[in-house]
Amino acid sequence: MKFKLIFLSLFFSVFYSCSKEYSCENCLQFPQNHIVTFLDCGSSYFSSPAFVNTPYLGYCTIPYTGGNGLDFKDSDPVTSTGVSGLTATLSAGTLALGDSNLTYTISGTPIAVGDATFYIDFRGQSCSITLKVDSSSAIIVIPSKIRIATQKERCLVVLPNGTVKAWGDNAFGQLGDGTTIDSHTPVQVKNLSGISAVATGAYHSLALKNDGTVWAWGKNEFGQLGDGTETEIHTPKQVVNLAGIISIAGGYDYSLALKYDGTVWAWGSNLMGQLGDGTYIAKRTPVKVINLSGITAIAGGLNHCLALKNDGTVWAWGWNLNGTLGDGTNIPKRSTPLQINNLSGITAIAANGSNHSLALRNGSTVWVWGDNSHGQLGDGTSVYKDLPIQLGTLRGVTTIGVGEDHSFVVRKDGTIWAWGWNGVGQLGVSLAFSYHQLSPVKVDLLSEIIAIVGGNFHSLAQKNDGTIVTMGGNVFGQLGDGTNTVYRYTPTIVNGLK
Repeated sequence: MKFKLIFLSLFFSVFYSCSKEYSCENCLQFPQNHIVTFLDCGSSYFSSPAFVNTPYLGYCTIPYTGGNGLDFKDSDPVTSTGVSGLTATLSAGTLALGDSNLTYTISGTPIAVGDATFYIDFRGQSCSITLKVDSSSAIIVIPSKIRIATQKERCLVVLPNGTVKAWGDNAFGQLGDGTTIDSHTPVQVKNLSGISAVATGAYHSLALKNDGTVWAWGKNEFGQLGDGTETEIHTPKQVVNLAGIISIAGGYDYSLALKYDGTVWAWGSNLMGQLGDGTYIAKRTPVKVINLSGITAIAGGLNHCLALKNDGTVWAWGWNLNGTLGDGTNIPKRSTPLQINNLSGITAIAANGSNHSLALRNGSTVWVWGDNSHGQLGDGTSVYKDLPIQLGTLRGVTTIGVGEDHSFVVRKDGTIWAWGWNGVGQLGVSLAFSYHQLSPVKVDLLSEIIAIVGGNFHSLAQKNDGTIVTMGGNVFGQLGDGTNTVYRYTPTIVNGLK
């Protein structure tokens, strides 16, 4: 009883002294419950542009410092001022300790051109973010969300739940499962969720998250993972200093990313100028490709790069082996983008770890250039072209895709046509056809294809019902069918993608 009286006496003494307005010396100090100490709206970015009288659904990311890790959800959407019709709703629920980002979902239909401003307040820490609303006559950039990818002898696929599975060669950890063991069946890429697109280099892999961040894993001797090191890693790690990305691509040992504002960023090997920054020095973190704006699509060849602008022109830089730059010159390499002059009205480009390129014009005709040693240009010869030529035998094309030495198109009638190297059945046609198929041949064994792409010895395709099929070489298990069959010329369904 005596101890209880002493405790109560001390408690009331402290409480009384703390309650006095004129003094708080020696009081018990209770920390203020700040959610964050600072919001940096000046470094915010939006996932896509907005257009007047057009439904908008995007997100905005705001960096913050001093997060206290508490669960916090803003229950009231923030309505826009300046341009009405939009609301911002906090998507994140738990704020990390220290420094990170807030993500707001922006939705609605802006009713005028101008600046839609949202005033953000987190228990006294406040700032404003602004979304620019442009005229509806502007060209709307629709990001390419490629959900399948392959280069060399491994494959990546984005599952409907936003996770990724991979199979095939894993010598450098490019499957992302934490090992360096090849797999003949799909394995789960670790620690990835919310993925919207994937891309591949020769021995490294890339994934794009819904929040606009990019993640990479695998070989890293030139900094192609973009984490500031040259250390090989076997599970995904976020690329540093990169946000607001809407599309990704990979080359042999470098990486590309397209930002929502139409700029292109690159990192990794730069011996041939493939980073497009005006130098030939490798970069371990992303750098901006110079002299490019309004870009809507990107593609990475073996060591050359392509960018499609919103005016339908194509720009190229990097290695110029056998005419890969399409400029009609024999310059060996170029470190800054240059327009390919005789291409216009282009709606899609393709160059996947290859030394040749395809372009789709006005959603109908196909144009080709570059290396042709295996007939991958489809013009009936094996002579390279340093200027784009039209592939006159094909019309009504909707989709294009390339492998290292072969090419594909899908036509409006649903038929698939292929040409180039067919040494192990990567075209999906009988080996009775030439190993070097110099002109397009119909692939009767494939139908209802919405995306198709090739590696070195195999090909990967996605059907409109989500089914994934493979064909060609299988030495590293890249067909994903669980067998040790050396090759298949008939397309095979890949199981285990759930």
